[in-house]
Amino acid sequence: MATYIISVPASIGNLGSGFDCAGVSLRLMSTYTVRISKHLRIESDDPRIPINRTNLVWRAYQKTMRSFFKPVVPLHLVIQNRIPPGAGLGGSGAAVIAGVICAFLVNGQPLVPKQILTSCLQIEQHPDNVAASLIGGFVVTTSTRQPEYCHLPVPKGWKAVVFIPSKGYDTKEARRILPLKVSRQDAVFNLSRCCFLTLAFKEKKEYYLKVGMEDALHQPHRARIYPHLAPLYQLAMENGAAGCCLSGAGPAVAAISSHRWEGIVDAWKDFTRRKRWSGEVIVVSLGGKTSWKKIRDSEAPRANGE
Repeated sequence: MATYIISVPASIGNLGSGFDCAGVSLRLMSTYTVRISKHLRIESDDPRIPINRTNLVWRAYQKTMRSFFKPVVPLHLVIQNRIPPGAGLGGSGAAVIAGVICAFLVNGQPLVPKQILTSCLQIEQHPDNVAASLIGGFVVTTSTRQPEYCHLPVPKGWKAVVFIPSKGYDTKEARRILPLKVSRQDAVFNLSRCCFLTLAFKEKKEYYLKVGMEDALHQPHRARIYPHLAPLYQLAMENGAAGCCLSGAGPAVAAISSHRWEGIVDAWKDFTRRKRWSGEVIVVSLGGKTSWKKIRDSEAPRANGE
C-alpha cells in the first residue's frame, strides 16, 4: 500500500433544529497520514489523542476490516489534529471517518461516499456530524443502517463564530440528561423549524437561520449543564448573528453570520473574560469535505509538523 493522506473537516452537528439529523462542515481540518507497517505505530501532535490501541482511528479501521472479513494489518498512522476533542465539533466522527477510509484503502474497496457513511454508522451512531464531515457542506441524513442523505452547498461568505471551552464534555453524559420522550408540541416545534433551516441553505438566505436554528429537543435540557449557552446565544443574536446553537452535544457554541463576525467575537470575548470562563473564540468558514490522496513517502508529514 502507498502512503495516503486523509483530510477530514470539523462539523457542527445537531445544527439548530436538526437534532441528530442535520449538520454543517467547518473548514477546520485534521489530517491523517497512513501506510501499512510491520508493527502498529501511531503519532500525534496533540497530547490529548491516544497513541495506543485505544485510538479511535485504529479502532474504526479494525472494525471495518473485520466487517470485510479481512485480516487487520498494522499501520503507521500520523495524526495532525486540529479538532478539539470533546468540544462538540465532530472530532470523534472525523476519527471514525479516517479509520473507515483507511480500511477501504487497505482492502482496495471503491471509495463510494454512501458506502463509507454506512460503515461509519456501524461505529458512530449519530450521523449528523459524520455525514457533514464526510460529504461536506450542509447535510441532512437519516439515522438508519442504510442511510439516505441530502447535501446542499454552503453559501459564499457564511462563517461560524465558535466559543470552545477549555474543558470538554463527554457526549454520552450529555445525552443521558435528555428525556426519552418528547411532547407533540416540542416535536412539531422542531419539525417546522427544520424546514426553515434547510430553506436557509437552499435559498442562500441567512434570514431563515434565526428560526431554523431554534430548538426545543435538546438545548433547553443541556443548558442546565452549560451555563454559558443562554448568555452567549443572547449576545450573538444582539450582535449580528443570523442564528446560534450548541454545537453537537456541546460544550462549544456556534453562531453563524455572513458579515458581522467582529461584533460577536468582541462580545463573546468580553463576556467570557468577565465571567472568567476559560476557552477560546475562533472564526471559521463553513464548508469543506473529506478528501484523500496518494503521496510520496518524502512528502509524508511528521506529527510535530516537520
